[in-house]
Amino acid sequence: GIASADEGVTRNVDRMPLDADKYIPMPFPQERIKTKQQVAAPSSVKAVAYNPETKKEVVVDLQSLSREIASFISTPGSLGRTSSTNSNEQIGLENWTDISAVGNTQDYPWRVKVKLFQEYPNGGKYVCSGTMIQPAYAITAGHCINDGSGGAWAKSVTVVPGYRDDWAPYGSAYATNLLSFSPWVYDGNFNYDIGVIALDRAIGATVGWHGFGYTTDRSFYLNNVFNNAGYPAEAKYGFTGKTLYYRYGYNDDFADDWGRPYVVRFWKPSWGGHSGSSMYIYYPDTGWRGVYGILSTSDRVSNTGIVIMDEYEFNTIRNYTGASAPAFDLTPLGVTTKSIGSSDSRQMEMAYIAHNSSSASWSGTVTASVYLSKNENISASDTLIQKHSFKADFGPWSSAEVKVPLVSIPENMAKGIYYLGVVLDIDDGNTLNNDSDGQDAAKVAVLN
Repeated sequence: GIASADEGVTRNVDRMPLDADKYIPMPFPQERIKTKQQVAAPSSVKAVAYNPETKKEVVVDLQSLSREIASFISTPGSLGRTSSTNSNEQIGLENWTDISAVGNTQDYPWRVKVKLFQEYPNGGKYVCSGTMIQPAYAITAGHCINDGSGGAWAKSVTVVPGYRDDWAPYGSAYATNLLSFSPWVYDGNFNYDIGVIALDRAIGATVGWHGFGYTTDRSFYLNNVFNNAGYPAEAKYGFTGKTLYYRYGYNDDFADDWGRPYVVRFWKPSWGGHSGSSMYIYYPDTGWRGVYGILSTSDRVSNTGIVIMDEYEFNTIRNYTGASAPAFDLTPLGVTTKSIGSSDSRQMEMAYIAHNSSSASWSGTVTASVYLSKNENISASDTLIQKHSFKADFGPWSSAEVKVPLVSIPENMAKGIYYLGVVLDIDDGNTLNNDSDGQDAAKVAVLN
């Protein structure tokens, strides 16, 4: 539907491409760049950010910490919305396994893995893989968002968590900013083939996200079991890109003989579309999962190269994904409904996520209004269904699932398709995102 004049811009619109089958696997970079490379001097490594809307590229310094060598540093993760966890991940030592298909991508941690759809200025359409690492950030390979060696940035990137068989169970999010590192962007240096995507929708508040880590201890990467899950998409090898595949094992060596000391290898192939998937570690005692590397290269026959972070990259990504407005900012996401009784009942259960998209903490009671709308733009100009309140304690980037009292669609509402959404009555840091617009509204059918 078309929003009325006083509803403002509809946010969080689904940008899942309608021609997904026309997107081809992003080529591995060694097909384009074959020179032997070395690690860049630390003083020459910079973060490079790009805004797809304004087409502006800027070099930024996001590392506020000192460059003192740390043993291990890491960030926390999240399981997202409450649901069953059925990971089936392995922790026993063995060589990297062959890949196997993941059945239910709505289980954690599979829903944290994302499929990327990228478009480039020359008309090229590609797919890659990635991982959520904050509510509104995903990590991938640098070559999935920038061609390297002074080449083009992607003009658009759509991120789909838990993708399976042309289905986006949690909807999609859209890139508002892209980040990589100067040795990759300007020189095509494999040792820095890492990229981060800032999103227009905090979809990780629903699906969860992984932490990420860094260490100077090279033995850590060779003596621990790591996990990998991505979306291979090369048809000639039997992959459609519609299935998430998983494997695990320990790495074999570093690619020092390639001039890539930041690339760790294992002796199994990967395929186009796998690029950008993460090498992550899982500690079952704590439940923590942390990304330590990004799949960058493969000969498709016998080896795969994983880029690991150095300290500058870790600090930059931590500060980039941790940046937020200083004021507490609450937004409603992921409204869900379930009919009570028959499918044509006008009574239903309803729930949503209240997400703090800032680094500030807050505790208190919030009043919310439920509206029924003829379009995805939820506002006070729609039909008010009920009011309710909830009390919660919010830490930085934390969420609370709100169970709404029974919702009843008024008898005077005609048959048709409507959208149920929420508007939070709170004077927070950004009142423009206090409504559950777009994909975060629930589509309902009134049948009688």
